[in-house]
Amino acid sequence: MKFNLNILKYGNVFLSEFFGTAILLFISCFGSLPNKEFSGHFNACITSGLAVMSVMQIFGHISGAHVNPVTTICACIMGQVDVLQAVIYFVAQMWGSLAGFGLLLIIFPEAHSTFGMTLPLETMKTWKVFIIEVLITFVLSIANCSTWDPRVGKLKDSMPLRIGFLVIALNLIAAPYTGCSMNPARSFGPALWNNQWHIHWVYWLAPISAGVLAAIIYKFAFNVNSGDE
Repeated sequence: MKFNLNILKYGNVFLSEFFGTAILLFISCFGSLPNKEFSGHFNACITSGLAVMSVMQIFGHISGAHVNPVTTICACIMGQVDVLQAVIYFVAQMWGSLAGFGLLLIIFPEAHSTFGMTLPLETMKTWKVFIIEVLITFVLSIANCSTWDPRVGKLKDSMPLRIGFLVIALNLIAAPYTGCSMNPARSFGPALWNNQWHIHWVYWLAPISAGVLAAIIYKFAFNVNSGDE
């Protein structure tokens, strides 16, 4: 019976992360698609933040709506998920990334190029892109770690709103320079569908490094197990 319940639990988590990541990719990349009425940097940034906000509202109570391998790594370090669960999250996020962006290409096949990708400014040096991605992902990861702190239990309802606005702010400052990934799943789907891998490693190594650092600092420096206050 326990085995069956675990299968059901893991299945719910897989579907939640799969559909959540697919929705995130579909909406955020759709927001970067040029059109005559609404286009440009500001529109893409707002869309990305609202996409995160929406996914957290829909799936937050099922899987936590990580929709980001970095968030899952942070959750694992913070003791929110075990290694097996983390693997399930990761697989679901990768497939969700492919599905979300693939659906967008079905609707707009003529837009198949580098749209929706997280690409750096042409004049930006790779090391600068790396540092910026580390810094912005560190901020996002610290914010995500705070959502698991028992001392903020009474503020759970506002988490989607606060994380969503943070994503908007980080996109506004960083997207023109790095594409503002902060999420390997966000970068992976468009890169694979477009077969464009320019410094793609940065969008894995920088966010993951920042997430690990942020989770360790939050766990041991801010004493998340201190209980409610």
